Amino acid sequence: MAFLFYIDNKAVTLINKGIGGKEKKTMLTVTTIGRVTKEIEVQESKAKESYVCFNLAVNKGYGENAHPVFLQCWVFGNAVERMVKAKVGKGSLLHIAGDLDITKFKKEDGTEVTTPKVIVLDWGYVPAGRPKANDSQPAPEGTGEFVEEPPVSLSDFEEINCDGEPQF
Repeated sequence: MAFLFYIDNKAVTLINKGIGGKEKKTMLTVTTIGRVTKEIEVQESKAKESYVCFNLAVNKGYGENAHPVFLQCWVFGNAVERMVKAKVGKGSLLHIAGDLDITKFKKEDGTEVTTPKVIVLDWGYVPAGRPKANDSQPAPEGTGEFVEEPPVSLSDFEEINCDGEPQF
């Protein structure tokens, strides 16, 4: 089990000691629901592996304290193909589960930014967030009726930089 502590507003992940005192890396699993902030774009790594990087806006807090938290999400392998086939795009309401990490990068203006990054291990549509099936296509099995939601404006969201090659 990994633990996440905040010391002077910096996240610190502890690494467990395995059998014989050897370090073993642990995964800090996060499960959440949020909306994709822009259309996804499949990219290819130098190793010729398909991946997608997108930002997920997760609502946090209530009332006057409500605000979005942005997670930089990275998806690899078969999950990329699933996302494309399922037509995941801007505004899609998804649930994700994955490995959380806190990363730092420098913006173009030189300021250093700390951002949460999730390597997505599993994802799916939240039933109300799936695109409507048109009349010529039956709804996917097991999803039931779709619920109308009010339109979501994502224009005010701050984007997290997903440019460049994934570094893991």
